[in-house]
Amino acid sequence: MDTVLHKESPFNQYDLKRGQSRGASKSIWQSLTGNVKEDESGQTSTEQIVGRFKAVIEVEIKTEKAKYKNYKWELIENIKKQLILLAKSRGIFDFDLDVERLDTIEGRKEIEQSIEPLGIADLDIV
Repeated sequence: MDTVLHKESPFNQYDLKRGQSRGASKSIWQSLTGNVKEDESGQTSTEQIVGRFKAVIEVEIKTEKAKYKNYKWELIENIKKQLILLAKSRGIFDFDLDVERLDTIEGRKEIEQSIEPLGIADLDIV
């Protein structure tokens, strides 16, 4: 039983083919059995799909990406300031949110543990 996680795949997919699509000659066996594949124009084809290439292709404009990164950094800095204020109001004066630790799973777990005393469990910062 196949489970469908996405209705539409997030990947660009391209078939990997082997063989010749035009100008291939019919083998004797194909001629005898009538097992000759032809393309739309009627020419003999020996093409076979042998695999599939999947990739996520993102096209970015450098200036737009730079604006987005600056905007994201401002939001993270604002969240950081608000969390420090919240920590001070709860009597925690040595609280610091090191956003560099968000790059690893271990760092995220450490951050989750450090914000737990603030009473804001399940804060998703990604």
